[in-house]
Amino acid sequence: MVFELGPQFLKLEGPNVEQLKSLATKIGGDIILKKVRGAAAHGGGVQLTPDAEYYDLLQEFLAPYMQEPDPAAAIKTPILEPRENTFRRASLLLTGAIPSSLPSLKSDEELDTALSSLFDGDGFYDFIKRGANDRLLTRSINISYSLDFYLTHYYPMYSATVNAGGAVADFQKAVRRELGEAPLELISHVVRTNRPYTEILTADYAMVSKQTAIIFEANVSPQQDEFLPAKDEGQMVSGTLNPAPSGNWEMAHKAFAEPVGILSSPGFLQQYQTNATNRNRARARWTYQHFLGIDIENSSSRNVDASVLIDVQGGIPTRPACKVCHDRIDPVAGAFQRYGARGMYLDGPFGLDTLDSAYKRTAFYKPDDTWYRSMLAPGFEGATFNLVEGSADQDPLRLLAEQITAHPKFAEGTIKFWWPAIFGEELLSYQLDDGRLNARQEWLNSAANSFINSGYNLKDMLKSAVLSPFFRSEVSADSAYKTGRRLLTPEELHKKTRSLTQYDDSRFIKDWQFLYGGIDSYNVEQRQRAFSTMMYQAAKLHAMDASCTLIDTLNKTQLTARATHQSKVTIAKNTPFILTSDTQTEYQQLHLKNDQVGPVSLSVKFIPIEGQAEESTVSLAGIKSYWLSKPQKQKGNWEITTASTSAIKLQIALITRDQNQEISEFSKLAFNFWGDSGTEAVQPLYEFFQGIQNSIEPNLTEGCISIQGMPAWQVSELARWRLTYIRLMTDYKYLYE
Repeated sequence: MVFELGPQFLKLEGPNVEQLKSLATKIGGDIILKKVRGAAAHGGGVQLTPDAEYYDLLQEFLAPYMQEPDPAAAIKTPILEPRENTFRRASLLLTGAIPSSLPSLKSDEELDTALSSLFDGDGFYDFIKRGANDRLLTRSINISYSLDFYLTHYYPMYSATVNAGGAVADFQKAVRRELGEAPLELISHVVRTNRPYTEILTADYAMVSKQTAIIFEANVSPQQDEFLPAKDEGQMVSGTLNPAPSGNWEMAHKAFAEPVGILSSPGFLQQYQTNATNRNRARARWTYQHFLGIDIENSSSRNVDASVLIDVQGGIPTRPACKVCHDRIDPVAGAFQRYGARGMYLDGPFGLDTLDSAYKRTAFYKPDDTWYRSMLAPGFEGATFNLVEGSADQDPLRLLAEQITAHPKFAEGTIKFWWPAIFGEELLSYQLDDGRLNARQEWLNSAANSFINSGYNLKDMLKSAVLSPFFRSEVSADSAYKTGRRLLTPEELHKKTRSLTQYDDSRFIKDWQFLYGGIDSYNVEQRQRAFSTMMYQAAKLHAMDASCTLIDTLNKTQLTARATHQSKVTIAKNTPFILTSDTQTEYQQLHLKNDQVGPVSLSVKFIPIEGQAEESTVSLAGIKSYWLSKPQKQKGNWEITTASTSAIKLQIALITRDQNQEISEFSKLAFNFWGDSGTEAVQPLYEFFQGIQNSIEPNLTEGCISIQGMPAWQVSELARWRLTYIRLMTDYKYLYE
């Protein structure tokens, strides 16, 4: 069915409406709404999102045909994880560190207070900047090089530095990095200083660092990697017909563009570039998406009929199917009218406008126009800005920023913006079933009101997300709140391992960035959230290298195991070697190593003081072959004999342990690495450790630490621990938050 607006389509629409009523009567209006938003296995995908005007109209039309909700589908009360687990996971995501010790949290109030300690420090502000860039993608400038040309022709200090020679490439790289970081640093600055989050759009300052402070001619002198608030007083605008001021610097004059938060930052403007036909619509579309949470492109079904696409006057679509979106974004696009294709302020001839030369040759253009006459006037959500013609003091972009931050959707948009940084998915995925979607929508409404009442404090909003059942619920397949754990990003896994082991594996943020699902903001803009075989291979290599650091530390401190008896012995045929262990009260294992070239066969018997003896046949294939007995939990003696025709040489060690202490240690390990110290996690891990016997290879420790002169049992013990650490770090509980 195809619907169009206007009286000329009434004859067509009549049968369509009746057919829609018939279908709604048959399957229910709620099923149709689900399919329209892409849920209920709709083959046609998303046609309308719930924040679209037409969705509301369709919902109103289908109201009489809605089915009664299934009582069995009611949202169940969530089962919340222990507060300590919530604090641990929040610490990892928000600061990049696993806490060395956990506070005892006996109430939700204590959890709230403990969480407040996480919203500060370099780790947290790194989370802020990384989460913001995942949305804004302003770091793309580090790869795109899109501003080098424009900076040369509009900023005399930049041009002078480049023309002076020297380390030009390093200078340009530093400028690109600072421009890409500036919008992210602005958000970080607002959050760090506890300012209202609205200031990310309304700020009358930009953030500059060492090089940008110079080219902006700012009245501050930040150090390397330090960002400070300042004004951009370095850009020039042309004083001639040549749009580039560099054509005649003497005729050019200062732009003195008043900053408008992120919206006027070169990093943001270069990421969402424009041209003669786009006319800032990309900037408008992403302004709606990032700061109001409104996806314009999915707010209406897009018509791809060729006759519709060419029905354009002066660059403006005239068909109703197109106008429904353009009537909304074109006024916002007009608010960016003072910023050119790559973000330079008034980059046209004489510094008067940003209009393209082709438009100025059309009948639409009139002298003194500063924007496309055929476009809708600058405005927002149906209201036109009251601009005084020719007034340079009234920047429509500032009026837009003020309107956006005063709009109720700004609070919702902020929550939607930050949700993936914590949860790794969109907040309102309209493919969710009604129960899950409704639960999220209800929470969003409440959280948005709280955010507004807090004075737009982002820390409070992030804390409310962490305290919500969507974060704190136990994982359950039928939960309306949480059906699985989130895969850690390469940056998060890098920080987690560094926090736990002091091993700094920079491959995750360099060589393996794409392989492990990361982004560079230019070639790859969306994170891969599903685990893959290649990601597992990277995780395994990472675990193998990190385990070297761990066993080196273990070896330098104190092994859980200790040898009460060590010796090199020669055993003659049928002559038993007796090892007495009746002083050991609990838990012992015999360790043998072949100390000669050829294979040997042994009989090993454990003779308890009370009870029945246990005998094993042991084959050691060649030199350095190991054997480790199963654990014995009682007093007794070991007897070793050989049937070989000649004497054999062995290294023998009796390793004694405290089983309760070991289980306690494994419980701590499981919680530190996995966040789970329950029996179902600890027992299999401990059994894995105990089960590593004949599978141990001598080279497991080679390349990690020096084993020269080390007793055989200790080499074997370290190898067992290395395999255990690898097991810990390749489990999904380690790779997921």
